Amino acid sequence: MEAPSPLTFKPELEEEIKDIKEYNLDSNSKSFSVKIGKLNNSQKIVFMIQEINSLQNYNYRSDFSLENLKNLSKLFRIFDSIEEAFNEINNIINNKKIIINEESNEINLFLTLSNLSSKTETICIKIKKKNLSNDKINEVIFKELKEIKNSLKEEKIKNENLKRTVDELIKENNQLKEKVKQIFDWKETQQRKNINNNDSINNNNKYNIDSKIINKTEEIELLANRLTSKGFLKNKKVIFNLLYRASRDGDSPNNYHKKCDNKINTLCIIQTIKGCKFGGYTEAMIKSNNSDDDKDPNAFVFSLNKMKIYENMKKENNAVCHSPGWGPIFRADAFAVYDKDFFSYNYHVVGNKSQSNFGVMNEDYEINNGDQYFSIRELEVFQIIIE
Repeated sequence: MEAPSPLTFKPELEEEIKDIKEYNLDSNSKSFSVKIGKLNNSQKIVFMIQEINSLQNYNYRSDFSLENLKNLSKLFRIFDSIEEAFNEINNIINNKKIIINEESNEINLFLTLSNLSSKTETICIKIKKKNLSNDKINEVIFKELKEIKNSLKEEKIKNENLKRTVDELIKENNQLKEKVKQIFDWKETQQRKNINNNDSINNNNKYNIDSKIINKTEEIELLANRLTSKGFLKNKKVIFNLLYRASRDGDSPNNYHKKCDNKINTLCIIQTIKGCKFGGYTEAMIKSNNSDDDKDPNAFVFSLNKMKIYENMKKENNAVCHSPGWGPIFRADAFAVYDKDFFSYNYHVVGNKSQSNFGVMNEDYEINNGDQYFSIRELEVFQIIIE
């Protein structure tokens, strides 16, 4: 806040003074306001002086007629009117040919005048101290206090406006922080989704598999770890080469055999309408010979929902069965895809725990979540290549 202006005592009769000129003059580390004007109704020059930045109950004032000035110095005798003398005094002050000196009851103004022959003379104009009445002092103090109060009120309003602006900025900043947090949260969510998507088969370069059924890394790793479980296959790369997809190649047994016959090392994966995912692996060749069964000690069945491998427990028995009118069959009825269009038939079957050659199953129809029959949503067959 700017400091309030000093108290300015209005001299009596100032309302009758015209052409007032004001100057600031310094003397002994003090500053004075010097006003010079002319009385309206008489031929007099008025000198009014007051100390700046000081609260006082008096000011200084003296009035001079042209005759008074001529008595002070003969150099004023060249002037015929108070107007000429007034202008000359202002010229002297403007040219800084003045010295101000404060005494106990008066202030002396020392003016340096020059005549036509450039002769100079310094004259002293004494400005008398003039006391103000208590009423006048109270009036001035009240006026100045009112100005200070108004100034403080304006400053308070400014501060309130500033506080309001700061509060608004803080609110906007908090809103911006919240938006930034939402953006980062969204990006983090997208990154997690991308990570999950990267777990999908299409993005998993490690295993190079294209599947609409398998969509989690742990599902692939369950199968890949089992396929490379033999000592000489450890740390080998597993390639899942898609041979057949029912939704792409047609869901009939005939289409299945066209794509898969004479292929070895095949992995069958089934997804049911209810969301169960299971299948089996065999090294035996897929054929269309009627009821041509094959033994395969390395065959296994699996459940991706339970993340469980069921090994061939009866290696001396047939592991898989082949028929031109059927889909994949793992013995003894671990699961069988019947001789119907795969998607429209609702009674494809899984065996109970006592029937299946593959174990250990803790409950009947375990790979199909306890149901004996299933309907197919998707069926895929891959040829497994290990490099």
